[in-house]
Amino acid sequence: LQLTVLLAALFVVLGNGRIGGGDGEAMYQVTQAMAERGQLNLPPGALPAVEIILVDSTDTSIPYTITGRGGLTYAKYGLGQSVVALPLYLGGAMWRTLTGNPHGPRSAASLLNALLVAGTAGLLLKLVRQLGYPPSAGQMLALAYALCTPAWVYTHTFFSEPLVTLCLVAATFFAIRFSQSSQERWLSFAGAALGLAALTRIDAVAALPAFGLYLSLTWWQHRPSLAAAARQSAVAGAPFAAGLGLALLYNCHRFGNPLQFGYDTSNWQSNFLAGLHGLTVSPGKGLLWYAPPVILGLLGLPAFARRFSREALLCLALTVGYLALHAPYTYWEGGWCWGPRLILPVLPFVLLPAAPILAQGRRRV
Repeated sequence: LQLTVLLAALFVVLGNGRIGGGDGEAMYQVTQAMAERGQLNLPPGALPAVEIILVDSTDTSIPYTITGRGGLTYAKYGLGQSVVALPLYLGGAMWRTLTGNPHGPRSAASLLNALLVAGTAGLLLKLVRQLGYPPSAGQMLALAYALCTPAWVYTHTFFSEPLVTLCLVAATFFAIRFSQSSQERWLSFAGAALGLAALTRIDAVAALPAFGLYLSLTWWQHRPSLAAAARQSAVAGAPFAAGLGLALLYNCHRFGNPLQFGYDTSNWQSNFLAGLHGLTVSPGKGLLWYAPPVILGLLGLPAFARRFSREALLCLALTVGYLALHAPYTYWEGGWCWGPRLILPVLPFVLLPAAPILAQGRRRV
């Protein structure tokens, strides 16, 4: 909690109090529409399309909004970020009422990602401690994530990746708590976190195989009865299904089709190896260059796996799942942004195996 508060204060003080970029603006306007009008649609012409030129592509523009049912205009992004920003927006609206400052709601909502990244760092510290490593290792790993990776840059944005990252880290923490205690309530929390991730960005379903593998390995170790395993599957699956169901209902409301997510120009036609190289080691977008601490994670993976084989497989499966989904994606670079934006949610899981190195280094000091 102390680490979270300190990082949140740092990010807020150094924040710019604005929302830039069409993606963030579209999601913010959904928050505004819910708070001010009780609706989900946006004013017509709220955001013009951005003009682009892509080699070997017929696309000439990427729209931030899309025309849906009844000719109404909707943001093409998931609903989670807009919903989570509502309390901040309403707090800013109260400040607007008290002071007459019209920028109160926008400035307050712009703080969301700063709070989310700080919360993710605090939860990472908690996760490292839950695995039995000393506090110093957790502190160093959390600070490395918050201050030495693109996570800090995204505190200045309204992109939805920080929220998905927090959801995945929370789901991992809860899954490990279930593995250690067999208390099923932790499974429900993990499912809820994954459901919110899916409501925020549908590509978060790339994490499902990793968590399914982790739960299967946990069952293999504890050997529950078939009835208990079925009950535990339902406990985890119900809240996730609720989040995914809300995402599908949102699609129905916007487009009349639960499987229409608004990305009409999206496709998977890039060369897989080129996208994989670009996301990982290329100087333009490679995670290795934008988040150098991941090197410690790669070096620490063998020692981490010897002690926590299931957790190491979870980290590896999450990373592979996200890379497999986004490497062939046409816009794998994530647009005009800092580093490989689309795979940022797995950044904590590439860093987590560095815990034994950080713990050993601390003992030597």
